[in-house]
Amino acid sequence: MARATPARAGEIGLEPRSAARLQVAAGSLLRIARAEPLGAISAIILVLFILAAVFAPALAPYNPLSNNHSIEMQPPSSGHLFGTDQFGRDVLSRILYGARVSLEVGIGATIAGGVIAVIIGVLSAYFGGAVDYLIQRVVDMVQAIPSLVLLIAILVILGPSLPNVIIALSVRSAFVTSRVMRSAALTILGQPYVDAGRIIGASHLRIMSSYILPNIMAAVIVLGTVNFGGAILAEAFLAFLGYSVPPPQPTWGSMLSAEGRTYMFVGPWLLIAPTAVLSAVVFAANMFGDAMRDILDPRLRQAGSGTF
Repeated sequence: MARATPARAGEIGLEPRSAARLQVAAGSLLRIARAEPLGAISAIILVLFILAAVFAPALAPYNPLSNNHSIEMQPPSSGHLFGTDQFGRDVLSRILYGARVSLEVGIGATIAGGVIAVIIGVLSAYFGGAVDYLIQRVVDMVQAIPSLVLLIAILVILGPSLPNVIIALSVRSAFVTSRVMRSAALTILGQPYVDAGRIIGASHLRIMSSYILPNIMAAVIVLGTVNFGGAILAEAFLAFLGYSVPPPQPTWGSMLSAEGRTYMFVGPWLLIAPTAVLSAVVFAANMFGDAMRDILDPRLRQAGSGTF
């Protein structure tokens, strides 16, 4: 019988370890799902939302921009699951393509706003003194402006478009979230290992990037999941008012404004369908954020049932 080569023996040796790792990962996910069932359901909803947005061209049964006046205002049926609007456009197809806008806004605004918030919060907490005072007064001025007024003002200056919507939402989110990042960084600054880093001569950048940032990532992740849903909802508000992506690109907010509000008594499905989808995604994002907070916060984990 032929002897196994070293490469083959390595492959054979890796298989049990890979299977064991998968089994451990599956067991961890199962324990998390049992401890946070609502969070697990919310995660499934978010995954379905992301898949629907990414594969919208393949999933949409019709062209979302194609008019067909022969089937105007048809109620939900086997041919059009969510019915048609006043131009004969398939509502389901428009919702799927609108999910792409919501996903881009949610991810873009969450990442950009989170990065800026971490930079502002960590710098303010680390240097303190005049730097902290100046930054916090700027944050106070931004927070003093009502959110909707600030967003509309930015979009009036920049113009309504998808990148400008992301910029506007990122600016508002960054300044609001920076307060939480500053508070988390101040807690870490009081730890002995930060003092040890200063004693051994670590630079400011090294302390902030290696000592502070990794230890506030739990707060960053939790706030990111919550801000994701908030960005989607804010974009829908802006689209409802006509300050988001210009037509004919479908968005959930514009569907509520143009079709839903005008024809809600004649065709209630025009209002119900985008409202239900928007509510489900935002609710799932918020519940998933709460579950992540319970899992990542050691104090909440110790106060729980001991599952982890």
